[in-house]
Amino acid sequence: MGMAARSPLGTSLGAGLGLLGDILNEMILRAVPKQRTSHSKKRKRMATKGLKNRHDLVPCSGCGRPKLTAHICLNCYHDIKRKLKDMKRTAEESQQQ
Repeated sequence: MGMAARSPLGTSLGAGLGLLGDILNEMILRAVPKQRTSHSKKRKRMATKGLKNRHDLVPCSGCGRPKLTAHICLNCYHDIKRKLKDMKRTAEESQQQ
């Protein structure tokens, strides 16, 4: 008995359970779509996945621009960052003199 004599499912399934092996092979072969999904059907399915409205935007108390709740406003953040850099520069210049 060479390797070519064995069934593709192995000796345990192929020898004793021939009918079960045929059913399993059939189910495996049928587990593919019969036709290609058309472009319109794909687009109809994806149409509900569009952008949703944001409900967590509030106006910033400092500048009035919209920002996320519990986050710092980007405009105010850049202003604070610029002021801190200026303060560091003036502190360094005063230490050097």
